[in-house]
Formats: sequence, C-alpha cells, structure tokens
Amino acid sequence: MKNSLKVLSLLMAMNFTMADTAQNLSGQITDSPYENQKEESEETPFLSGTHKDKALSVKDSKGNIPAPGSSNDSWTNSIQGQSAFIDQDNSNYQEFSNDEIVKKLHKKSKSAWGFSYYMDTYDYKDADNLFNRTFDSDSADSTQAGYLMMNYRRNFYRGFADLFFQLDAGFSYNTGKGLFSDDNSESRTTINFWVIPIDFMLGTKIHLGRYVGLSLAGGPSVAAILQNRSDREEGADDKDLRQMGTGYAAQASLDISLSQIFSSYGNYLKNNSEVSDLSLSFIGRTMQLSNFKKEDLEISGTSIGVGFKFELL
Repeated sequence: MKNSLKVLSLLMAMNFTMADTAQNLSGQITDSPYENQKEESEETPFLSGTHKDKALSVKDSKGNIPAPGSSNDSWTNSIQGQSAFIDQDNSNYQEFSNDEIVKKLHKKSKSAWGFSYYMDTYDYKDADNLFNRTFDSDSADSTQAGYLMMNYRRNFYRGFADLFFQLDAGFSYNTGKGLFSDDNSESRTTINFWVIPIDFMLGTKIHLGRYVGLSLAGGPSVAAILQNRSDREEGADDKDLRQMGTGYAAQASLDISLSQIFSSYGNYLKNNSEVSDLSLSFIGRTMQLSNFKKEDLEISGTSIGVGFKFELL
C-alpha cells in the first residue's frame, strides 16, 4: 500500500512538471517582434529583452529587424542629433570660445618684441655726392638693401591710449663700385657701407577697437657707419672707416591685430607660447642723422615699411 502511494505521488509530480509551461509570466511581453521573428528565422543578433522599445518595432523593407546603429536603422537615424549629450554645432561653439578667450587677452600684455623692414628711400648728402653715385646708381653692382630693424616695447600704462618706451636697433647695407676722381669712371674696387641706427623712443598707441590701433613714437637716435673698401690690405689705415652720428627718429604705424581677427590662431599662440597678440604693422619712419666724423655727411628723410609685433604676457 505504501509503495502504491509513492508511485501515485511520483506520477502526479511528473504530470505537473510536464504541464504547458508556455503560459505568460508577470511582466512578460507577448508581442515581442523578436519572438515573432524567431518563427521566420532561428538566428537573430538580438538578445531577448523584457522591455518593449521603439527600436524593437522597426523592420526593414524585407521584414527583418536591422541591427542597431546600422546605416539603414531608421530608428537610430531618426534620433541622431536629438540627444542632449550631442554637441549640435561644435564648430560654432569652438569659434565662440576662441573669440571670448582672445578678447580677454586684449591690452593685457606688459611688453612686446617685433621686427620690421623699411625701403631705403632716405637722402644721403655729402659734399661730392659720392654716396649716390656709388650706391644709388643704375649700375648692376650697386645695391641698397634697405633697413632691417628689431624693436622692444615696454608698456607702463594700458588703456584707451597706451604709453610705452620703445628701443629700436637695426642696420642697412649698401654696396657698389668705387669711382675714379679724375673722370668719375667706375673702378674695380668694391665699397661696402653699413648704417646701424639705435632709437630711444617714447610713444602712445590709440586703440580703435580690438582690431586696429594707431601708434606714434619718437626720440633721440644714434647711428654708427662702417665703411669698407676692397682695394686695401687688411690693417691699412684707410681699409675701414668707422664713425658715429646723432640725431632723432620718429614713426607712425597702423597696427592690425591678427590674433583678434583670427581668434582660433590667436588662441593657438596663447596655448603654445607667451604671445597674447600678434599684429601686422604698416609703418612710416622719419629720421635725421648728422654730426659724423666726416662733417658733410647727413642722412635724412622718410621711408615706409612693414613689420610684425608679438605682445607678451
């Protein structure tokens, strides 16, 4: 009897286990498209889930559910650019940031370095007009290379009109063939003529907004002249001629801030150096030099040039 009861209990347990287990559990999705697709294909790239999502209801033209992120996933394409975590216009935002950064650097520098080049259009006067006949002639051997100048500027006040001290130093180079005194014919002697001016200036810069400024400066100037001729032996008294002169120099420049105009480049300079502003300058310079050892020599006039200035924090 006991054995019969055990057998009966075992049969009932097996019957319960073999009952239909396809019934839905609480929270289970009954109309999942992935489960429906399983009837069409046993292979699917998706894992079955427990939440109904809009992506699960999207099928392609063949009735298959595309993989998320694929090029033909219409649901993925429909939400592109709508996420709060996606920068809608990164390029415009970056440009705005660069502009704000360089704007804050405007008029913040304490000092500046620069260089400039001037055409040599100055007047060189001497009693015999030897300079012009030697260096400013139509001869192919005559050259006036112009003036290359370096400058350092130190600001001691910054505002609508800056106040600064500026030191300029540079050189010019001239070369030509010497002339015979009896008939002014050209000789084979090469004469080199160097002018090395040094200017001590006080000036002001008026800011016409962030992009443009007008600078005015002037002060005393000293200059050295070095003259060399090729037809004398080294050590000869008249091989080299050196003399000093004094005078004044002044300049006016129109300064265009490239850093403020091209803010991305201005930010690049700031991040990779101490340069807070790079400007392009169009310059007019006048000078008058005399009191040389050769008393009849005088350099005067006005020249125009172009230069670059690097302002430093």
